[in-house]
Formats: sequence, structure tokens, C-alpha cells
Amino acid sequence: MEKLHEKPIEEGRETERQIGMVLEFGNPDIVIHGKNFDEKGLAELKEVTHGIDTDLEKLLIPESDFDGKMVTYLLNMAGIKYDSLTYVKPGESIKGSVNIDTGEKSIEIEKDGTIFIDHHAKEKGQAHSAASILYKILLEANLLKESPWLNNLIKFTNEIDDEAYEFNKDFSFQDDWSKSFYGLYRKLDFETVVEYFKTKGENFDPKKPFDEEEINNGLIKTSDGKEKSIKKLCEEQQNFVKKNIKEVIDVERQQLRDKATNFSEGKILINRINPADKFKKLGLGFTAARAMGYKTYISLTEDDGTFFISSQNADYLAKLFKKASEKFSSAKLIRGNMIIQNNPSEKINWEDFLKTLDLERK
Repeated sequence: MEKLHEKPIEEGRETERQIGMVLEFGNPDIVIHGKNFDEKGLAELKEVTHGIDTDLEKLLIPESDFDGKMVTYLLNMAGIKYDSLTYVKPGESIKGSVNIDTGEKSIEIEKDGTIFIDHHAKEKGQAHSAASILYKILLEANLLKESPWLNNLIKFTNEIDDEAYEFNKDFSFQDDWSKSFYGLYRKLDFETVVEYFKTKGENFDPKKPFDEEEINNGLIKTSDGKEKSIKKLCEEQQNFVKKNIKEVIDVERQQLRDKATNFSEGKILINRINPADKFKKLGLGFTAARAMGYKTYISLTEDDGTFFISSQNADYLAKLFKKASEKFSSAKLIRGNMIIQNNPSEKINWEDFLKTLDLERK
């Protein structure tokens, strides 16, 4: 039986409206991005398989990030019936399917019926999360009713996915972050996070730390399905905060030694990663850099052609991308607020990297 999303695109129809119809009546195949195994996960897999499988690096964890989980939550909440749910590597897509939070093509229907609902397109000003795009489509198709608590949850999804929330005297990285949902959501069961927003309502502030009573006596369900002490989780995250602050200071010292100090566009932290010096790899990346007052964060791993740049200054980031893309073939600008390259075949020399981005000391 021919699926609705395999039929030719109807001329003059708003893309979002047609996507809404596909979701409501098409029984589509849904595609979202999964997670790559980290170094620890790969090591554990190799131990289990005794090194027999040489393609372990190609394996994916069939689980998405918070934005991807919100996508499936919204689909289920709206009663969308889909034929299959497939996980792909970030950025990849499958023809003939509805690709959400992956594919890097914004909101689009191709002639063969392939649909994209993504926020990773390069244009500045794109939506901050795939969930926010999908939420709007579902609302306009009357498949969901707008609710204040859900609006609040979508706002939270935007801010954590886009690193858009601010640190200030009322919400400090050093004291408050580790006791708030911003600092803890990765450790928590997704449904538990959603239930907090739903129960607390539109006035729930995820920046507000758990109160002393909750911290001292409360239990909460974590991502591994177990109930754990809120106090213990907060203490673990607070230790992680301290570790990241130390790592930022270490990177600052290394940066001075490397003479990377031509910063006419504000404070920039450049993390030069050497696999032999893993302490310099910031666990919290741009979150820690922002918390320590940096407007731009750059991470470079020289031996595998990987770099990451994120900035709160979109115009400066656009300038960096122009320079980077002329030198490095795989550099990509993502939704106007980050630049990434992951090309193991393209080794990057530190001095050339600084010179290309005009960051070397004059």
C-alpha cells in the first residue's frame, strides 16, 4: 500500500501542514539520531567480543539525546502511529522516511517524499531544537493542544540543546548548577524530568536548585532506571564542576604557553587536546567555558582532524567559518552557532590552525 509520504508533493501546500498530514495519516517510518559509543564504551565492547568485531566503531547506541527523546515523546503524546523507529548516526538520513533531528536540511519535503524536520541547518536563526519544530507542526495540525507546562519543557529543551542559558549571580556554575535540572538532567530518567515539568506547571524553574529538604531526604529515578539519593547526585555533579573549573584553568595556562592570544573578539578558550593528556579534554566543554566568562570555545584534537567551535557571537562565528572552510575541507557550520569538523584523514597542525583562524600572537 502506497504511503502518503511517498506521494508527489502537492503544489502550493505549506510544508509544515503537509508534514502534519503525513504524521497523522501516513504511518511513516521515523528516523532520529542515536549516540556513538565513547572510548569507555568501545573498550567494554571490545573486551566482551574479545576483539573479534573490527567494526565496533560503526555501532550506535539506540538512544538519542534529550531533544531526540522529546521528539519521540511528542509523537507518542500526539498519538502518531509510525511503522518503524530507526536510529542513525548524527547527520545521516534515510530516504522515504521522516528524518527528525538529523539530516541537516531544516523543514523540507523532497520530491521522493523524504521529509526532514531538523534544526542543524547552517543558517543563523534556525529553531533551537527539533522538538520545538515538531511541537509547532503538531499544534498547527491540531494533533496536540498547547499547554503552559509543555511550553516550559520545550523552552528547557531549546536551552540545553543550544547552550543558550545564562550563568549569573542568581544562577552560578560554582554553586547552583549541580543542584538544578540544568546540571542533573543527563543523569536522570527522561520520564522523571518530564513529570517534574508536568506536575510543577508553567511556573517551574529548572534553574532553581532542589531545596534542602529534597537534597537531604529525597530520592529520584536516574537514567539507569534506579532510584538514587538526590544528595549523592548533586555531590557527584558538584565534584564534576570542580574538576571542570580546574581543567579550564589548565587550558588557560596551556593557551598562554602556546601563544594563542590574539583575541580581538572577546574572551576565547582554546582547548588543544592531545590524547596523551586527557585531563585537558573538558568534560563540559562550552558549558564550563561559558561559566568561566568565555564567549567563544574552540576544541582541537590535532591527530584526528577534529575540531569544534561554539560562540555566543554569531557574526564572529560566521567569520571563523569562512576562514576555516577555505582551509579545512570537512568544516561545517551548524545552525549558525557552532562549527564542527570530524575527519580523521585530515591531520591538523596547531600553528596552521591558529594562523588560519587569525588567533596566533601578533
